[in-house]
Amino acid sequence: MYPAPDRSNYVPRRQSTTDDGSVDIGWDAGVLADGRSWRAEAWADSGMTILTFFFSTLGLELATDADLAALLAREGLIRYRTAPGRANGTVIDDAAGNPMWSVSVVIGTEDETQVEDTTRLRPY
Repeated sequence: MYPAPDRSNYVPRRQSTTDDGSVDIGWDAGVLADGRSWRAEAWADSGMTILTFFFSTLGLELATDADLAALLAREGLIRYRTAPGRANGTVIDDAAGNPMWSVSVVIGTEDETQVEDTTRLRPY
């Protein structure tokens, strides 16, 4: 069994500041085909919209950015408009101390949509 991402210590940023231009948009959650829980958080910064996925690293400890991008596409969470898709993954510890992948994908810029997602974002 995989631990679910615990983001209980995260406080969403509803407005940007002069120190930090990012703003949080919304979130969604679900389960991957292997039973692994995921959470997605959408946010914007510097004219980009980004979707970050969180899920357990168990069994995926050696995954590369390309592996993670392919996983998100294979699971139907995102669809890249150009191949190969790109993602940026890093390992974090969640609020419960579990190691989680934090995988960010640029959805688009002010001028272009690069990725389509199937998440059903809920506002914070």
